[in-house]
Amino acid sequence: MKNWVGFLLKHYRLKLNFSQSGVCKGICTVSYLSKIENGTAQPSEEVIEQLFKALGIKSCWNEAVLKQGEKLLTAYFDQVFHHEDTSESSEAIRACLKDAEINPLYLAFKLFEIQEAQLQLNVEAMKEQLNQLHPFIGFMDEKMLFVYELLVGKAFNEEAESAFLKADQLNPCSISKLKIASLYYEKGQFQKALQYCKKAYDLAAYEGNISVMSEVSIIEGGCYCNLYQFDLMIQTYERCLNLNRDNSHLRSDIKYNIGATYLETGCYEKAYEYLIEAEPGRLDPLSKFLTYHKLSLVLYYLNRHSESLDYIEKAEAVLNEKQIQDHCEDIYAKMIQVVRMMSEGKMNEEYLKLLEEVYEDCGKRIIFGFQQFHGHMLIDAYKANRRYKEALQLAMQMQEMLMNL
Repeated sequence: MKNWVGFLLKHYRLKLNFSQSGVCKGICTVSYLSKIENGTAQPSEEVIEQLFKALGIKSCWNEAVLKQGEKLLTAYFDQVFHHEDTSESSEAIRACLKDAEINPLYLAFKLFEIQEAQLQLNVEAMKEQLNQLHPFIGFMDEKMLFVYELLVGKAFNEEAESAFLKADQLNPCSISKLKIASLYYEKGQFQKALQYCKKAYDLAAYEGNISVMSEVSIIEGGCYCNLYQFDLMIQTYERCLNLNRDNSHLRSDIKYNIGATYLETGCYEKAYEYLIEAEPGRLDPLSKFLTYHKLSLVLYYLNRHSESLDYIEKAEAVLNEKQIQDHCEDIYAKMIQVVRMMSEGKMNEEYLKLLEEVYEDCGKRIIFGFQQFHGHMLIDAYKANRRYKEALQLAMQMQEMLMNL
């Protein structure tokens, strides 16, 4: 604690525009305060408390309170890594440390606040708080650095790969391997993702982390789907269903993935069966949108156009939700507009142009599987408009991309 508290003291002193003499008057000498701020002195807790008090900042050095706070923070992150509900732990932590802005658990508490922002999908808050915490990384132990790098990877897309790999070096566990597998899956690097899926699954089985085993299985199944290895996909998803017999939410996600695959392979009755079962458990705005989008397409292909339009309207209704606006809302709006034009029989040049835009945008800004999905739709549209050369070129381009995965 004492090797970073001086740095923190100086940080707040300058932020609040206090001079050294103004802070330490009646507490210690200016030269001793300089040593504290430079980390070369080991002040007592009483001196530290008085110096922060001079800045108008509450601090806490109560051993019982800090012991309880540390226990709660440890339990909280354990729940995070097992994908368990953290609401009670979160309230308990805030209640325990509410009267002290500064304490020996300062850095751990800041990581907790950033983790809370992630759970609330507040990426901007994450970025702001991570930037504020960055000057303190030299004072973090390996456990803190592990959490810090995981959070950096979630907040800053351009730094995700290096951050997750750093986390894996600090603590080569199932969680870090899962994050790397998920990242490569989103990038469309499915063979790399599968390598990390195996490592993550084996470690999770050793650690007893069923939630990671389940999430890895979903990613693994998605990889097999995009590699057109559908038998392996079904086997993997069935394994995941068996791991989660009582987890209705996760079972809904698995059924959605299976339904989406049957849709892509033209098995529309099967697709409808799985998607309609998945719908009630797909609760967050983005999951709702994607389920409605797939159901609108399936119903269109089943010639149930009025029902297709109902799901188009449901999808359009959730486009204004914050989670979707923060996650490529313009592309999703185009995706559902494509289906609306299909259902309304407007498969003209405007429709083709819109589908081309969706295909290109998905390749640049969303996971590869979305581009692949719309690529097949675009090939069919080219053929329907007798643009066979473009259909062949696109099919060859997609095949080449698949071979390079």
